[in-house]
Amino acid sequence: MKTKIFLVLNILLIASAAVAIVWQLFFAEEPNVRLIARAAVLLIVYLLAAFGIRVKRSPLDYMIYEEKYKAYLGEAFRTDKKSYRKLMKALTRYNEDKPDEAIAILDKLYTSCAEADDYAAVMFFKALCLEEKQRLEEAASCYEEVLTYNRSHATAWSNLGLIYQKLGRGEESFRAYRNAVTYDPENAYAYNNLASYYVKNGEAELGL
Repeated sequence: MKTKIFLVLNILLIASAAVAIVWQLFFAEEPNVRLIARAAVLLIVYLLAAFGIRVKRSPLDYMIYEEKYKAYLGEAFRTDKKSYRKLMKALTRYNEDKPDEAIAILDKLYTSCAEADDYAAVMFFKALCLEEKQRLEEAASCYEEVLTYNRSHATAWSNLGLIYQKLGRGEESFRAYRNAVTYDPENAYAYNNLASYYVKNGEAELGL
C-alpha cells in the first residue's frame, strides 16, 4: 500500500514539474526562469532514476537546502562558488544524519572563510551538528563564535540559551533567550524557549 502511495505521489510530482515547464514556456506572459530551471532539474533527476541511472549528488538537494537555510546562509561564500558548494555539501550531510562528515567538511572550509557571513554560516552549521551529537560545550563555543560575527543572529542566541539551560547556566540562558526575542520579535522558537525557562523556574504566569 505504501509503495503504491509513494508511486502515485512521484507521478504527481513529475506531472506537476512537466506542467509547470509547459505553462511557463508557452502560456505565461513573463516566464519565470528560476521556476523553469528548478522544474527541469527535478524532471531530469526523476527520469534518470526511472532509467536506473544514479547520480552521485542531485543539484536538487542543494536547491532544497539553500531554500531551507537561506535565513542562516546570508551572503556566505557568494563570491567563492567552490567554497559555497562545499558548504551545501556539508548541509546535505547534516540533513542525511551524518553530522561527523558534515563537521569534517566545515572544519576544512573554515580556512576558506574571508567575510563575517562566511565564518557565521560555517560555525552555525557546525554548532547544529555538535548539538545533534550532544557535544554541548563545543556547540556552545561555536554559537558564541557565530555571535562574534553576527550579534543579531536570533536563532544562535535561542539555541545557545537552550544549551546553557541544559548545562545548568540559568542566568546566561535567560539572557540568551531575551537577546533572541529582542533581535527577532517574531521568532516563535525563541519565545517557546523563554516560556519554558519561566515555567521551569516557577514563573508560570510569565511563561503563559
